[in-house]
Amino acid sequence: MLKESRYGVICLGLCLMLSPVFAALALAGSEDLKATKREKFQDDSVATMQEQVTRRAEEQEEYQKKMLENSEKTVQLLERILVMLNEFKEEKQ
Repeated sequence: MLKESRYGVICLGLCLMLSPVFAALALAGSEDLKATKREKFQDDSVATMQEQVTRRAEEQEEYQKKMLENSEKTVQLLERILVMLNEFKEEKQ
């Protein structure tokens, strides 16, 4: 009975001694994933963040204009293809 209680105490002691080591390893793994404002914007100034937001808005607007132009060109191209197919169909008959 005394041996069993000694093994229990030894196991409990080992667990208590090793728990901070495993906690430190888990914490070290999660620290790498944190992104701070300094890493995103290179400094803490508000102007830089505003410039970033403004630049993204301009890029989005430019993208939408380009997509609209491309869609109009695509519609025109498809209309020409339709006309050519109809002409081809008439010639074949």
